[in-house]
Formats: sequence, C-alpha cells, structure tokens
Amino acid sequence: RRVNYSIKHLLVDAHGDFNKTIEWITENQDPKLVCHPIVSIVTDMVWTRVAFRTFLYGKAWFLFTLIVFICSQAIMNHLNAGDGSGSGSVSGSASVRLLASDTNSTSGSSSSEGAHTTDLPTEVRIAIFICRCFIYVCSMGQWVIYHVK
Repeated sequence: RRVNYSIKHLLVDAHGDFNKTIEWITENQDPKLVCHPIVSIVTDMVWTRVAFRTFLYGKAWFLFTLIVFICSQAIMNHLNAGDGSGSGSVSGSASVRLLASDTNSTSGSSSSEGAHTTDLPTEVRIAIFICRCFIYVCSMGQWVIYHVK
C-alpha cells in the first residue's frame, strides 16, 4: 500500500524557523522512531545540505587557528634556541628555559643558558605578536561574541 508523507513539517515550523522535531526525537531515545525511513531521510537531508558544510568550515577554522597558535607559541618562540652553546647536550639552551625571576637569582650565568623572547630578532617578535593578536581577536573573539549573545 502506498503512503504519502510530508516532511516539510519535520524541518520547518509554522513561523518558518528550523523545527525542533529532530531534537525531540533524539530526547525520546526510541530506536524504532529513530530508524523510521522518514526520520532517516530528514536527518540525512539536514546533514548533507546544511550541517556538513558548517561542520567542515568550523573544523577547518579550528585547525587553522591551532596551526597559527602552535607556530606562535612553540615554533617561533624557540627559533634561536639552538644557537647558544652548540654542545649538543641535553642540558643545552634548547631544553633550559628560565623565567625572568630566575635570571636574577642565578649569579654569573651566561645569557645563552635560557632562550628568552627578548633574545629573538625583531622580525620574529613582530611575527609572534601578529600571530597572537590573530588568535586573540579571531579565535577568542568569536567565542566572546557567541557567549555574549
């Protein structure tokens, strides 16, 4: 026997907004209802036409900001870390990182013992600043706007 279903009301409510039917079906936790062919068609349609692109754009943006963060915090910050002693030992300048308060307490230590951001060339420091500004404004600013709304 033939049955006609209207899936419009599963997607759009009376005001033209996105309907909460899929959310209600999920909250019901009924496997028979979730496996119904019409519910499957509606969820597949929403995923392939709307949610998939948004999901991919969000993940691509996250990966891009993660790469910028790693470059600014880990890679650029330690560019000249191996230029110090050249001994190749584990206790060389690449593995030792002193805080500003530690440099005052160690008497007579050489400046090649710790890799500070003040030892970096100006171009690298400017690049680190630009990357950090990008992270703060574009990535963290996005979440501030999201939580303020």
